[in-house]
Amino acid sequence: MMTNLNSFITVNEINEHEIIRVLKRSKDTLTAGCDGIPSFLLRDCAHIFSKPLVYIFNLILQTSTFPNIWKIAHVCPVFKTGDITQIQNYRPISILCNFSKVFESIIYDRIYSSVIRFISPSQHGFVEKRSTVTNLACFTQFISDALDRKGQVEVIYMDFKKAFDQIDHHLLLLKLDQYGFSGSLLSLIKSYLANREQRVKYRNYISDSYVATSGVPQGSNLGPLLFLLFINDICGSLSTCAKLLFADDLKIYTEIKSIEDCLTLQNNINAVVKWCNENRLYLNPSKCNVMSYTKKREFLEFVYDISSVTLHRTFIIKDLGVIFDTELAFSEHIRDVTARAIKSYGFIYRNCRDFKNLLVMKTLFFSLVRSKLEYGALIWHPIYKIHIDQLENIQRRFLKFLRNTIEKRREEKRREKKRKEEKKKEEKRREEKRREEKRRKEKRREEKRREEKSKEEKGREEKRKEEKRREEKKRKEKKRKEKKRKEKKSKLKKREEKRREEKRREKKRRKKKRREGKRREEKRKEEKRREEKRREEKSKEEKGRKEKRKEEKRREEKRREEKKRKEKKRKEKKRKEKRRKKVEVKKEYNKKEKRREEKRREEKRKEEKRREEKRREEKGREEKRREEKRRKEKRRKKKRREEQRRKGKRREEKRREEKRKEEKKRKEKKRKEKKRKEKKRKEKKRKEKKRKEKKRKEKKRIEKKRKEKKRKEKKRKEKKRKEKKRSRICFVCIMYLFDIFVCGVVLGVVGSEIPPKGPQKKHRNLINNMINPFLANSRQSRFLSLFTFVQFDNQLCTGATGDNGTCVSAPECAQKGGSANGPCAGGFGTCCMFLATCGATIRENGTYFVQAGYPNQYDGTGSCQVTLAKSHPDVCQYRLDFDQFSLMGPEPSNHICNNDQFIVSGGTPVPPICGNNVANHLYVDAGTGASNPVTLSVVTSGPMFPRNWKIRITQIACSSIYRAEEGCLQYFTGVAGQIRSFNYDPTSGLQLSNQDYSICIRNERNFCGVQYSQCDDPAHNRSQSFTLSGNSNNAVQAMVGSTGSSNFCQNDYLIIPMATNVGRPVTGTSANVDRICGGVLSADVTLQSTPVRSTVKPFRLWFHTDSTEAPNDVANKGFCLNYVQQPCTNNLA
Repeated sequence: MMTNLNSFITVNEINEHEIIRVLKRSKDTLTAGCDGIPSFLLRDCAHIFSKPLVYIFNLILQTSTFPNIWKIAHVCPVFKTGDITQIQNYRPISILCNFSKVFESIIYDRIYSSVIRFISPSQHGFVEKRSTVTNLACFTQFISDALDRKGQVEVIYMDFKKAFDQIDHHLLLLKLDQYGFSGSLLSLIKSYLANREQRVKYRNYISDSYVATSGVPQGSNLGPLLFLLFINDICGSLSTCAKLLFADDLKIYTEIKSIEDCLTLQNNINAVVKWCNENRLYLNPSKCNVMSYTKKREFLEFVYDISSVTLHRTFIIKDLGVIFDTELAFSEHIRDVTARAIKSYGFIYRNCRDFKNLLVMKTLFFSLVRSKLEYGALIWHPIYKIHIDQLENIQRRFLKFLRNTIEKRREEKRREKKRKEEKKKEEKRREEKRREEKRRKEKRREEKRREEKSKEEKGREEKRKEEKRREEKKRKEKKRKEKKRKEKKSKLKKREEKRREEKRREKKRRKKKRREGKRREEKRKEEKRREEKRREEKSKEEKGRKEKRKEEKRREEKRREEKKRKEKKRKEKKRKEKRRKKVEVKKEYNKKEKRREEKRREEKRKEEKRREEKRREEKGREEKRREEKRRKEKRRKKKRREEQRRKGKRREEKRREEKRKEEKKRKEKKRKEKKRKEKKRKEKKRKEKKRKEKKRKEKKRIEKKRKEKKRKEKKRKEKKRKEKKRSRICFVCIMYLFDIFVCGVVLGVVGSEIPPKGPQKKHRNLINNMINPFLANSRQSRFLSLFTFVQFDNQLCTGATGDNGTCVSAPECAQKGGSANGPCAGGFGTCCMFLATCGATIRENGTYFVQAGYPNQYDGTGSCQVTLAKSHPDVCQYRLDFDQFSLMGPEPSNHICNNDQFIVSGGTPVPPICGNNVANHLYVDAGTGASNPVTLSVVTSGPMFPRNWKIRITQIACSSIYRAEEGCLQYFTGVAGQIRSFNYDPTSGLQLSNQDYSICIRNERNFCGVQYSQCDDPAHNRSQSFTLSGNSNNAVQAMVGSTGSSNFCQNDYLIIPMATNVGRPVTGTSANVDRICGGVLSADVTLQSTPVRSTVKPFRLWFHTDSTEAPNDVANKGFCLNYVQQPCTNNLA
């Protein structure tokens, strides 16, 4: 024990940065303690939990009291080894609250640096830069040195009985005081250890709680450190022998030269027993073993004991996962390792044949097979060739398995190439046929055009008359449509009234059904009672009948027993008479036999004398023969020894020659490896140069294509302009000619002069096949160099500029018309960014829809349309993220988007929007089937305005986690977030009219409610982040919330189902609130701005605005809300 330590160990105040560092270091698991808060929630919400945890942790340090809630632990039994049915073979692991683990880790970091200098160097458990391998390395080094000296080492493996669970708290605190812990820290540790409740948890069953009066919790962060400080002074009592510790696993060993060394080792065992009695720990003699390491055939075998219990001597033992034998050959360990590795390889071979990604196969092999082969290899590395072959055989099997899979894939690729070539040939034939058909059709069309031109002139006059008639019809239809719109509005109001009446009727019907159900249940209970009475009466009658039958049976049995007794007496008399007669006959017979036996004995004596004489003669002969055999055996042994010596000399010479050859081979291998590495470096440099040259050429080629496209477009426009001029000239000529026949001739001549449009030439697609580096390099290194080839999925990626793209190869990106925006997939691919402008069709995932002339602003007027096509038939939704979106805002009088509009046609109905909508998003249904086009159009009109938009289009699969629920225009994920209406801005924003859509929030696991609060508004004294007009006819002047009554929130409102104020009791003004409007977010008119909570599932909001706005209404800027999901453990009532 250490004494007189002047330096006290204390813990200062805890900072917020320190807590955030520990929270982000927590694991991404679902394990939770009694509070039900998982660890991944602490990591994701570190900045939210940091501020309250600083206050709680500093309060714990000030008061030196540990919370009782954090002391409750769920104990999970983990099987170690042995019989499964015995409780002793299970290790109790306690699952604690995650907040207590954070506090323990902070204190552990503070204490560890000042306590590590006191811990003995022979302790290798729970200490930095030490492990089981360092423990075994020190141990094997000592033994190997002794074996080289041809000595003997005795090792005693000692096992404690439940060491972590039997530590005395009073003794632990005394030791901590002597190590220099301050008084406040000691009182904190005392409260940490006192009154700890434990509950055994097995599957879904939990036992009753019990209080642990001793021990340190296993599974905590402070428990191992406290155990090391408690057991540290055991090394001081063992000063005359070597010792090694790994937590509670102790082994004592010395080199034995005489019996005195054995006695000193026994004295050290007694010292350990004495230390255990003083510190109230117990040894388990049945698990304590003795083992002697030596190469001698005859060695000292001393009998060791622990408190008069002799220790078991073994020749093979498993120490920290490695099996040792007496000569350090490790043959048994290598057999065990190979057997376990072959089992795990068999698992991979059976279940992972169809895996296409070879990187996954590599990780499985390293994690399941090679980890077992490499554990402790520093200690048991094989020497004999047999053991090396056993280990390498596993790797060879895996390599064969990989080669077979790669060859199969090569064959599949070859077959696919053949199929594609055949398809291409067929497509060429079909294209030729189509071209011939087109030529024929064009000839027919030209003939028809000539005939139609003559007819068109006659029809033009008729069309003018028809146009006048159509204009009159359109005017009438407009009037009729206006009437229909008014009728529809009146019908909608009537439908709403009918729905309300139906809901009331349904409530009445439910009440009646409940009453009838109660009556039926009462009748059933009465019938059951009557049946039970009848059953009881029947059971009583049956019992009486059975008792009568039993009495009759008993009487009959008594009669039968009396008869049997009389018969037995009669039979016994007869037996006695027979026995008496037999005895008399036997006596006479015995007398005669005695006489015969005396004669036989005399004869035997004579025969035995004769036999003894013969035996003596034979023994003399046998002794002579044995002496001759012994002489012959001695001669043979001498010859064998001489032959063995000769063979030993020959073996030594062979071994020396083999070592020389191996050294030469190693040197040659090193020289070859150096050359190979130099070649690889040169090849890499050469490949990089080629890759750069290819990129430069591809850029030039892309620029040439763009210039050619522009040049062709200009030519095409010039041709159209010239054709229009020619047609005009022909029309003027026709008007001046008098004769119809001459006019027709002139038209024919002019038509023959105009060159017909021939078939358009199709550009051939350039085929850029990427060659796999594995196929290029046919020969590979010995082991696991197969994994130099790389495959990656075409997934979304983030480019160098921060924009999203698709991860593809560089030639594929150029072929699809994208632009490279940085590397991806570890540098083996490029993040390809796709931009689409007016008139384009979007098929690639992650494409951006931008204005014409991007990144310059757009000042013109007109319409810009884009069509969305599915990249895969499994796509169900499109997500539109507005990275940039700035159009002209609505009119200030009625808030309608008259000048600029963003319209979505196809899929689900989406209201038109305008204004500033940066960082907002939309969800659009893609429909079923492969072809369901959706068009996005931006319509601009009115005065000049700097417009720009950059919309990211993401295609979401039907089975994706991020797929929105049905009917949701916006869909938010995560525990916390921000919801904003379209065109919301605290300074210049206005709410849009004619809005009617729903907002959905994904219900995360272990959360049962949502809390909504207004966003910060630094631009105004009073926050205007929630300003909805409510009733346009009856303006709301005060900035207050309003309920869902008939007088408020009729035209503009936000629906939050069953909204209640946080921290406020439910009153008459806040009961059953659904609609909220006005200038303040509140579920009660009498209160100012307060957070609102809702527990209705699914989490969904509805936003509605009409087409008119009142002049004296509130600011009408829309809303901006922060939402946080509430855990189910909180009191949400």
